[in-house]
Amino acid sequence: MSKAFTRDDDEAGFVLTTRPLVVKGPITAIGARLAAERVKQVNDLLAAEADPTARALLEMDRARVEAFAAAPVAVRPSDEGVVSFGAEVRFRDARGRERVAVLASADEIGLVPGAATASSPVARALLGARPGDVVELDGPRGPESLWLLGVRFPE
Repeated sequence: MSKAFTRDDDEAGFVLTTRPLVVKGPITAIGARLAAERVKQVNDLLAAEADPTARALLEMDRARVEAFAAAPVAVRPSDEGVVSFGAEVRFRDARGRERVAVLASADEIGLVPGAATASSPVARALLGARPGDVVELDGPRGPESLWLLGVRFPE
């Protein structure tokens, strides 16, 4: 690279510019807890990191998780036996495979393990169901029956 395109005072070779991240709508209780834990982890990593490039990446991660930590948390439902936003749902498909999905916001994908957006086909099939119900999933392989085994609302 030509020296004309670098700055003498820029150790990393680039300047970090960010725009504020805003989490739209509520997040799940588990998403809020995981975000707060991640903020602490990133702060600890930043305190020990000297490399400017690694610090820049950690700063971006911290901005992302701080936005989650500041987001409003969805209200817990009055009937916790019914699948709704924030539920961790255990179900079995027609092939006998047991699966777990957490109905979360699209923003929480990658933060909450097993997250499925509340607008995904599997979430739409499960919403409103109770343990013992059989629901129909209109998935990419066609219609499929899902047996609801359990519902809980993790924090």
